[in-house]
Amino acid sequence: MFKTKKEAERLAQYLRTRFVRFLVSQLSFSQDITKERFLFVPVLNMTTQWTDELLNRRYGISKDEIAFIESKIRPMEVKDE
Repeated sequence: MFKTKKEAERLAQYLRTRFVRFLVSQLSFSQDITKERFLFVPVLNMTTQWTDELLNRRYGISKDEIAFIESKIRPMEVKDE
């Protein structure tokens, strides 16, 4: 699917953003994660390292909307492997 390991790592980082996790949560009614839960998540080019800040700018998310998302979705800590 990806041409480089870096692109795969960027997908993992994208999936950990509050933006993506908030969108997934809109269709999650249990702990089960199926492909249908990702219906609202945009498919983006993984040559870019997506962050919440970039995603908020790209989709014109307002400060109030950012505050709402941040109130619902905790930051995700990533431990070094």
